[in-house]
Amino acid sequence: MNSKGSKILTVASIGLILLVLIGAGWSLATNLGWVNAGFSGNPISGGRMGSGLPRGSLEDGSFQPPENFQGRGGNFSQAGGLTGVFGVVRWLGTGLNLAGLLIGAVAVTGIHKRKKWGVVLAIVLASLIGLTSLFGLFRFAVTLSYAQSLIKVVLAVTVIVLLLLPSARKVYNPASELVDDDDEDDDQ
Repeated sequence: MNSKGSKILTVASIGLILLVLIGAGWSLATNLGWVNAGFSGNPISGGRMGSGLPRGSLEDGSFQPPENFQGRGGNFSQAGGLTGVFGVVRWLGTGLNLAGLLIGAVAVTGIHKRKKWGVVLAIVLASLIGLTSLFGLFRFAVTLSYAQSLIKVVLAVTVIVLLLLPSARKVYNPASELVDDDDEDDDQ
């Protein structure tokens, strides 16, 4: 047994587990409100844009509504508009991340059983997560979101590279014995 290849497969499995855990964990944390990032994220504090409180006072006549105040009919207000649609899409994304967590567990099981299908499943899953995380790198204003996207892209690339290394390929795809069909060598 190739111990170097086995170690590489173990490291790749750990990377895949971290990749799917970060994806599912981040998605759940943002949807449950534990982390405030996304459309309304403040690049500095991670909080809501603006204070949400009116500025000025009524006494001196300098009263102004909160920043980005659009009333109840605004597209991105708390009370309605497109918030409901984005909420459904966010929870759909969380469901996909949780499905990725289950698929990742199946892939890791296949990798540890030295099955080629497990490696292929892990490469496909890491590719999908890595590609979808690439889009998060263009939202660099939200620091936490950018950091988790960067970590996921790096982990995805690492998992793919490790699984495609020749020493790892020897473990899950051992070379089949060569069959000598050439009868000319036997006659000489």
